Amino acid sequence: MMSTFHLPTKPSLADAALQYGLLGWPVVPLHEPAGDRCSCGGSSCRSPGKHPRTRHGLKDASTDPATIEGWWTEFPTANVAILTGVGFDVLDVDGPAGEQPLEAVAMTHGPLPNGPDSDEGGAG
Repeated sequence: MMSTFHLPTKPSLADAALQYGLLGWPVVPLHEPAGDRCSCGGSSCRSPGKHPRTRHGLKDASTDPATIEGWWTEFPTANVAILTGVGFDVLDVDGPAGEQPLEAVAMTHGPLPNGPDSDEGGAG
């Protein structure tokens, strides 16, 4: 059974990161978009707002509240990344080109198990 959590009506990024950590989902702060660029300052950044701010990237992901609070105190506008493969897995299907093969797999092997889903993802 999955734990439930309750975010404030308009949670801050720090609130969300802390709640994810409390669920046992390791998080790490990401850079964020800065206009048409990335907060990393790289003029040719290939992943604006989608790469970790920490030295060791996803290897730094943590559930420790003090660590999470420290990161979002230092980077209050950081995007939140959740390390997958720990508390859950993710299947990223991009548009009709991704949905068609997924439907073919489901026809052959049966439907995927029910779980949370979103059609709000970023481009990527």
